[in-house]
Amino acid sequence: MTETALLLMGASMLGAFDVFYFHLYRLRLYRQPGSVHEELAHLVGYAMFVAIAFALLTADATEARGLVVGLFAANLVVTAADVVLERRSRAPLGGLPSVEYLLHIVITFGIGAAAATFWWTTRTGTATALAGADRIRVMGSMVFTTILLAVEGTLVIRAAIARRRADTPTTQRPVTAGRT
Repeated sequence: MTETALLLMGASMLGAFDVFYFHLYRLRLYRQPGSVHEELAHLVGYAMFVAIAFALLTADATEARGLVVGLFAANLVVTAADVVLERRSRAPLGGLPSVEYLLHIVITFGIGAAAATFWWTTRTGTATALAGADRIRVMGSMVFTTILLAVEGTLVIRAAIARRRADTPTTQRPVTAGRT
């Protein structure tokens, strides 16, 4: 399970850099009306990652094998949806920056490798629950990703509310003379 924990930690650290630098700082995806679906895919992906980490932390690895593998598979589906959505979402911004594209490949590879090492480690039914440094690594991964979910989710919601307010016509009362 050490390899799984290390790969998840690495993927979450790279993911945190990707989100804070590219999504939030440089491109401000949450403000882009054309990026709403991509942003929703990101938020679902973060939630899937947190669910994977939570399952690894709370369940016996062998008993939770089906659940964890299913969560990894669901995460793959969300990642595929994100890839499909990114082209249109990023077109008005000049496309996906090459470095961010590379980060996405490495992160996806890392999560896939974590799934493979989990599958391999639990195949015989003798894997033990996470303990020690491996438990701390997965907890750290979960914390990183939960922070991403909270920050990006808040910004997406705030931007959606602002767009909705901007699209809603305001009605003003007529001002009458003599009223204060």
